[in-house]
Amino acid sequence: MCLFRLFLLAGFSLFSWSSVAATSPIWYYPFISAQYSSWKTTDFQQSGEWFDCAEDDKPLFCTDQVKIHHTPMVAVVTFDHAMDPILELNGEFSLVYFNNLQLGLRQDGFQLTKVVIDGVTLDVKLELINKSETEVDREVLQLINRYPATQSRVLFWQSADQERFVQWHSDRDSIQITYQQ
Repeated sequence: MCLFRLFLLAGFSLFSWSSVAATSPIWYYPFISAQYSSWKTTDFQQSGEWFDCAEDDKPLFCTDQVKIHHTPMVAVVTFDHAMDPILELNGEFSLVYFNNLQLGLRQDGFQLTKVVIDGVTLDVKLELINKSETEVDREVLQLINRYPATQSRVLFWQSADQERFVQWHSDRDSIQITYQQ
């Protein structure tokens, strides 16, 4: 019976990853995992999903609305000084979108590293130096639960391989998520 549960759990995990991966656009993968090559400006230019929306010589690409983790978002890609792409997703706030996107970040392998809500900051990495994961998890949950989801917040996330970073801004009107490599 225990072996059956293990196979069931493994099958469910595989199914849930493949269903999430199948719903994400292919250009999204390099922003969540270093195992995928970053797109260059030519990749965005040649893609049918992106259009050049720059008003000057600096590369800037936009999309019509896309769905990321079952949430409608508008995407914009710029490039940093090293010509690495930076993805910015913008969408309206709703509790469903708020929860879908945070769950999606976790499913994509990101871990919360810092929380800033109403001027209160909790740096998870610093706290883990002197406290157990259980204690820090409790502190994070207490801080997050102290405020309604509509309260302005900034959340910092990092991929498990520590090569991808996400900055989350939300308030009662909007959600903005920025991915950097």
